[in-house]
Amino acid sequence: MKATYLFLIALFLIAPDIVIGQDKDNSSTQVLNLLSERDTFLPWQNEWKQHHPNLDFTKFQFHQELEIEPKKLEKIDSVRLHPLMIISPNGEKAINPWADVEIIKTDNGYQPGFDTSNHIRVFDFSRKISFQALFTGNYGPWIRGAAWLDDNRFLAVGEVHDLSGSNDKIAPAVLLFDLGDKSIKVFVYEYILASDYHKKRKSPALHLTEQTLFLDF
Repeated sequence: MKATYLFLIALFLIAPDIVIGQDKDNSSTQVLNLLSERDTFLPWQNEWKQHHPNLDFTKFQFHQELEIEPKKLEKIDSVRLHPLMIISPNGEKAINPWADVEIIKTDNGYQPGFDTSNHIRVFDFSRKISFQALFTGNYGPWIRGAAWLDDNRFLAVGEVHDLSGSNDKIAPAVLLFDLGDKSIKVFVYEYILASDYHKKRKSPALHLTEQTLFLDF
């Protein structure tokens, strides 16, 4: 476990003066540039490259900013680690990107159960509380992978939907969470028809790697 934390720190090291919440262009762009330079979230990237062969993190565009409004607040009396928890570098916080998803162990590994909703849960061990940071419904955003940037910031990758037209659309997305200023910044790439996306969508699988816990479905 300790080796995994050190790996995450090394992989997502960012200059200390980068503060995502201060501007949408400068600091967030640096994070996207960092992702483009590293082989991160490869299963998710490779799936999307079937639709966007030139997928490039630096080309993701700002979509919206959400506020983290802690909900479903719960007290925690002890540090009880869940298999899907991703621990912050200093060990004082953790996230579970799939708090409502049932994980089933099979002969071939782990498979996610299906549900119409999910939420990202944050555990603050120093304050002995946990809370819902983001609810993700049937139409997303779907969360496919997550990793910490530092002790107060983490990112997630997945998909967002556009239901405004006659045909549903879907696009790859990067979500930047800042627990300090309680913000979520969402960046998206180019939309495609949801029907085209689902034609190539893989069967559910849970990938446990040193880099991150990655839910592929």
